[in-house]
Amino acid sequence: MNLQPIDDLTLKDRVIRRLRRAILAGSLPAGALLSERDIAQQLGVSRTPVREAFAALGREGLLSLSPHREVRVAEMSPAQLAEACRLRALLESYALSMALHGDSVALLDTLQEVVRSFHFLAQGNAADEGVEAALEQAWQLDLRFHAAIVKAAGDSLLWQV
Repeated sequence: MNLQPIDDLTLKDRVIRRLRRAILAGSLPAGALLSERDIAQQLGVSRTPVREAFAALGREGLLSLSPHREVRVAEMSPAQLAEACRLRALLESYALSMALHGDSVALLDTLQEVVRSFHFLAQGNAADEGVEAALEQAWQLDLRFHAAIVKAAGDSLLWQV
């Protein structure tokens, strides 16, 4: 049985989800300048959850925030993307080696569950809401997969990276 979670997201979480979907789907392209006021109007919310969402998506690397309150959809050159992938592989290799010293059965169970969910999503069985919803689900599953490895490593500093 595959039950859907109860939707108890805060308004900020809903704004984050909507913006993340738009960025991943390309509706908000790399380099696009975003206005807190315009986004709030389009989503029918106040500026506060938009401001909070901008900060959260900035921490995720999806938005670039300048000291002058300018917000843009993050841009990455192919070289920067390759560097980020190499760094992630290096950190996660270390995390996996550390995790295998702990409860590797629990880690394997979590990773298998995430992979099954990816498979379910890839078969087109998950998101009836369209491409943006499927991208959001894939993004969340990817985060869950990698977070499980890092968390299982038990390295609190690595968890912060």
